[in-house]
Amino acid sequence: MINNQYESDEELSGQYIVTNEAELFQLYIQLIKPLKEFENACERKEQLEQQTAQANLKLQNPVLTTIIASITMTLILAIPFAIIFVILTGLIHSSNGESLFYAFDQWANNLPILSAISPAGLLDGNGTFTLFLIALLQFIWAFVIIPAVVVLFPSMIVSSFITTAILRKRAKETLKSVGTEMPYIEQKISTLFDKIQMPMAAYVPPDYRYSIAIEHFCNSYYNGKASTLKEAILLYDDYVHKMNMEQGQQDIIKHQQELFREIESQNAKLDAIKKKVDRVNRKVGWF
Repeated sequence: MINNQYESDEELSGQYIVTNEAELFQLYIQLIKPLKEFENACERKEQLEQQTAQANLKLQNPVLTTIIASITMTLILAIPFAIIFVILTGLIHSSNGESLFYAFDQWANNLPILSAISPAGLLDGNGTFTLFLIALLQFIWAFVIIPAVVVLFPSMIVSSFITTAILRKRAKETLKSVGTEMPYIEQKISTLFDKIQMPMAAYVPPDYRYSIAIEHFCNSYYNGKASTLKEAILLYDDYVHKMNMEQGQQDIIKHQQELFREIESQNAKLDAIKKKVDRVNRKVGWF
């Protein structure tokens, strides 16, 4: 496990003359802190760019976004809303004791679309089935389509409009915040890059120009595991290889466990089939 004991508050000097391994690893110690700050600043810049892209997306086509969200939520909630609507209309009664369910049903079925359908005119050899289809159509019209169009969809428009307005406000606040922070982050990246680019280019191998690798080099050198940069690199490569192998072994074990569960499931099904066959054989033998 790499720790932070090799970070140094000593500033990098303007001269980077290294004549031996001790001076090289001392330079690495001085590099770790600004390099970590550089990496963190680059990561933060990437986060700010993602926030900017998401905020700009929320600010595009607010009307279209509201309509699409309203239609989507209406389609998702139509059936649950219809069930609640049926329950409520069945529970509510007028002053004369009539259920609102029957009153609403009569009103809805007198509307032009369904009132034009005559059950008697549609009867044929299978009249009962035809009546059932008409009744189902009337129920869907009265207790699914009408409540969804008249009540649910307008409610979703209002809700989506409010939600979109809130999201747009937050998006504008995000863009304002990002606009304030981004110049500072970019200036920090530029300053840190100017500080580390010369020693990194001169004394750090290209494939290892990141803080974890350099910190591992220092760990190996100051703990007596390596006396040269070449030895430290070999130890780091071995460390990375072992980490990758462990991750690969975990993936293999997980895959084996999934296969084992699948085999157990298949065995259980085969046992159930065998039991059924045995029962049939016993019955055949009894006859």
